[in-house]
Amino acid sequence: MTQRQMDPLDLPAQRVVLGTTELVELISLQLTLADLSKCLQVDRRWNNVFAPLLWHTVDDKKLLKFDQNAPRAERTKIVDEIRTRFKKHGHHIRVLQAHWDIVIEAASVSCNHLIALHLMPRFNCKLNKPDTWAAHLGASKAAETARARAAMDKAKEEARRAAGIEAYCVSRIAAATTPEEAERFSALFSDEESRTQAMASFEHRFQLRTFLSTFTFDDQKNKEAPVIREIRKLPGDLGVQNIDNNMERLELDWMLLQDCWRLIAVNLGLQVLKLERMPAFQEKEASREFVHDVLAGLKDLRELSVPPSLMDSVDFWSINTFAPRLESLTVRADCFGPLSSSGPQQEGTISSSEKTVRGLKSLQLSVDGPNEVGIDFRKQIELTTIQLLLKRLPDLESLSLKGGVDKALTNTPDASLEQTPSTPQHHNTSGLQKLYFPGSPSQIVSLLPLLPNLVELQIKNMTKEIVAALVKHCKKIEAISYANDPWFIEDASMGRAPSAGISNLLVHLPALKSLNMIEQYLHVNDLEQKPWACLGLENFRCRIVGIERLSGPQQEAYNRITSPGYSVDLTEDELEVLEQFNRCQRQQRCVYDRLASLTKLKVLDLGYEWRYPWTHRNGESYVVDGEEYLWYEDPIPDTMEFSLASGLDRLSALKDLEMFGFEGNDHRIGEKELDWMAEKWPKLKLMYGLAEDKLMSIEYDLKKAALRKYMQRLKPEVVHDSLFLNDI
Repeated sequence: MTQRQMDPLDLPAQRVVLGTTELVELISLQLTLADLSKCLQVDRRWNNVFAPLLWHTVDDKKLLKFDQNAPRAERTKIVDEIRTRFKKHGHHIRVLQAHWDIVIEAASVSCNHLIALHLMPRFNCKLNKPDTWAAHLGASKAAETARARAAMDKAKEEARRAAGIEAYCVSRIAAATTPEEAERFSALFSDEESRTQAMASFEHRFQLRTFLSTFTFDDQKNKEAPVIREIRKLPGDLGVQNIDNNMERLELDWMLLQDCWRLIAVNLGLQVLKLERMPAFQEKEASREFVHDVLAGLKDLRELSVPPSLMDSVDFWSINTFAPRLESLTVRADCFGPLSSSGPQQEGTISSSEKTVRGLKSLQLSVDGPNEVGIDFRKQIELTTIQLLLKRLPDLESLSLKGGVDKALTNTPDASLEQTPSTPQHHNTSGLQKLYFPGSPSQIVSLLPLLPNLVELQIKNMTKEIVAALVKHCKKIEAISYANDPWFIEDASMGRAPSAGISNLLVHLPALKSLNMIEQYLHVNDLEQKPWACLGLENFRCRIVGIERLSGPQQEAYNRITSPGYSVDLTEDELEVLEQFNRCQRQQRCVYDRLASLTKLKVLDLGYEWRYPWTHRNGESYVVDGEEYLWYEDPIPDTMEFSLASGLDRLSALKDLEMFGFEGNDHRIGEKELDWMAEKWPKLKLMYGLAEDKLMSIEYDLKKAALRKYMQRLKPEVVHDSLFLNDI
């Protein structure tokens, strides 16, 4: 039999299988981008199947690393390649993240089937700062801004007269929808003076509207790729030339801005639109009309993120009129108007009775400040603002505040613990289900009575008052977590903080599925008192302390008095060692039994990085074999042992466990324990506790390394990591 006859790909049955489009599509889900690129070269059918998959999602940070200092020929080649590829495959793109001007330009011509767009354009200069911002600047800065504005206005005027008038008039005539309208515009622009006057009367709309009316199609039967007529000719290839003066910068920025809005407007099927670093328009009313018109064309828009520069261009209290299907919104906290319950109310603020938005389910407010021109929005926000938002957004399910919220939210009289109502004062409590709120404990306690349907809570600090409020008002809560994990906890050097009493969450909240608070701890005495109600818990990240472990000398004494043949009468100290050992065993068995009852656990993390990471600044050192190392703290003594002798085998019911963490625990885990884990926890994928130490000048732990290597042989798929980040 010849080699050709033996080739399985040449057999008719195999050719039929590989030619089955449905099968090829299933295979493609498991392939990398490099694999997909090779698949395009197999044959025409494979190309047709894999090209849409390869180009479905594009992030130009991965696609293009553009060097403005590269030789001009090289840059021009890259630009031409991008334009060619987008022209050929742009209609396949459904999800696009774009930074580079050349990518945005190419996409604005060829991409008209996007469902998700994230624009982060890199502008050369700042365009059209709102005049109102100057009022918040110092005198010198305001004068500098005014001079810059005047220079930019002059540059725009020169550009308009040099190239814009004719282009504007031509585009208006070309955009006419009827012969009568075209004739009217032709008559209006019949001479130079008329064209100049018309341009002046429509000047505020020139940059905002006319370029959107320049869409046309070479073939009306095939509308895959619209061909865009240039409004003005640029001085060179976009994105590749060296910029020598402000006029060229302004030209490039205006063209890039037009490409951005053109890209948005042509993709009428957009469901997700995220905008960053988009310059503001100078004329507020025209800008708002324009932005509303563009957004109104996106009938399927579900998610919108608006940068601070466009806050004045969107009336968020009218969002139902131009984006009726919007469900998720990300904006600055000041976008709803003067968000304050004190002082005189202005027209159009949140307090107006008619200001209600229906349908919005997710709201993310950024309260970072001060902003780039010196306005500190943190001073404008009060706790009552959040309460009013909950009232004015009746369909809201998720509210997230990010930034300096603890400084931004000021305590109003009804926000103190003493005046917190035991039950909601109003029957129309919020339907909010998710709250990201890193504010002060008193603020959180004030809000929780209004949130009986709360399912998920992210906060910055946990206190006994918050625990009590959750237990009393939020019986449906499923997930409680901190906003961020610490990468070390300073118990060893600073002492252990008082307990927040989170054991009450486990006892009184039966719906709880996730407790993600590694900074908090449970004392073993709390575990022994009352049974847990949250038997459906899947994620448990909390320290357990208070175990009466034997010290080094006590362990030596215990080993001696329990050794075979030891018959000497025990002293009082030795009897105390035996009693303490038995107490320790009872405590650990209690912990194991409680954890074993959580049969749905997927994450069990009971430890953290406890050693002080800046020991290298003034810590003591020692020398081993000529190498100098720093002294770091020993493991925390009153923590779990996790040995089979202590009762680890009681956790055999945790069949779904995927993550196990024991950093900082004074564990006695050895090869026998690892054998047991590999057998009893078949889904284990991640371990915290055996990873290589990342601290500076720390002696290499040979025992830990041996255990890590042993576990890697048993379960090579298990990743060994740590909470600690080596970024000091």
